[in-house]
Amino acid sequence: MKIIHFTYNTSGGAGKVAVHLHKLFLKNGFESALINTEQQEPEENIYTIPALNRTFRKIINRTRYYLFRIYARIRYNRKQGFSFNYNYNYRGLQFNEIKEAIPFTPDLIFLHWISDFILPEHITAMEIYYKCPIIWRYNDLAPVTGGCHYPGICENYKTECGSCPALSSKKRKDHAFKHWHLKKQLFDASNITIINSTKETEAAFKRSPIFINKKQEFIRNSLNEELLNTKHKNKAKQQLNIKESTKVVFWGASHIQEERKGFSYFIEALHQLAAEYTEDLLIIISGRKPAALNPHIPFPHTYTGLLSYEQLILHYKAADLVAVSSIEDGGPMMIVEAMMCGTLVVSFETGLAKELVISGKTGFLVPKANSNELKNGIKYILNLPGDKRENMMHNCIHLTKQLYGEEQEINSYRQLFKKLLQVQDI
Repeated sequence: MKIIHFTYNTSGGAGKVAVHLHKLFLKNGFESALINTEQQEPEENIYTIPALNRTFRKIINRTRYYLFRIYARIRYNRKQGFSFNYNYNYRGLQFNEIKEAIPFTPDLIFLHWISDFILPEHITAMEIYYKCPIIWRYNDLAPVTGGCHYPGICENYKTECGSCPALSSKKRKDHAFKHWHLKKQLFDASNITIINSTKETEAAFKRSPIFINKKQEFIRNSLNEELLNTKHKNKAKQQLNIKESTKVVFWGASHIQEERKGFSYFIEALHQLAAEYTEDLLIIISGRKPAALNPHIPFPHTYTGLLSYEQLILHYKAADLVAVSSIEDGGPMMIVEAMMCGTLVVSFETGLAKELVISGKTGFLVPKANSNELKNGIKYILNLPGDKRENMMHNCIHLTKQLYGEEQEINSYRQLFKKLLQVQDI
């Protein structure tokens, strides 16, 4: 069985999930290769498209990218709170270049987070050329919209995009409308299979006119239990030079200032907490931080920048709780990762939190965008007695292993492959 994966990069959260699935297939006897846009350290069967690494091509791509951003800003007054993807092929990527980068003829093609990389017309071309099943294991709502990764309160995608609030557009046949209809036209003739991994995004895809008639499966993304566990958890604070008696609240996002990650709600919750909690407390914040972003935080705190996966796990283990203030999210996977390390989670009621964070059992779930309740959840977890905390830690580990174990995921894919390829055994 030969499988090709496409993902934008291998460094972001979505890319890491794609790499994990690629390695899981290798570990279970499949021939798997992953193709992305960024040259990384040499790793087993992970490739880039050679043409994208040529110096002149990189200069041209970057120039096209910024010219199109200038054009888009002149034409549309894009709202800062929306992550809108124009999906303009500024790379000039041709199907022949994609084809030449594929190291073997695949039996299956997996798409992951492919914005600004693999376009709908590329997907159609691959399906026609390779005549094999294509599976899209997405991470956000970009496939069902005319460009938004997360549409906020806008529900246009349920009928057709247009008059797009993300673009401050009053025009029905705007960029979002045209892109939505291009997707629908191309995918109407496709046999693509959709993999849902959270209940929230599953509901959105099943409502989407673009994918409503497509095969859809629910398979959760497993995580690496060799790394995500409670081993050496009792030494994690010591490794980070934190006193054992110091309580630690950990918050993280790839881009701290990204509005949907809700950093401002977290800071507001800390200000409210400061009036009620006087014990030794350290706030650790990870992710890319603009130099101009320096909010007042009423507790000792540190910014780590982006962490390697191993360092991220160490911080999970050192934390007394992980705070998640996202107001829109397909995950975040850090909820599952933290819980697999036996760390309790306080989260807004969004994404995976609605399935995993159970108040009083695995953490504390609070209404979305409510800083006061977020503060109450943080305070509740910090004040837990030892026996109650231990019991909740065991609940976290049990629930995540039950739902996110590697064996469950690989068995689910084996069954799906049998159906798609119409074979008896894989």
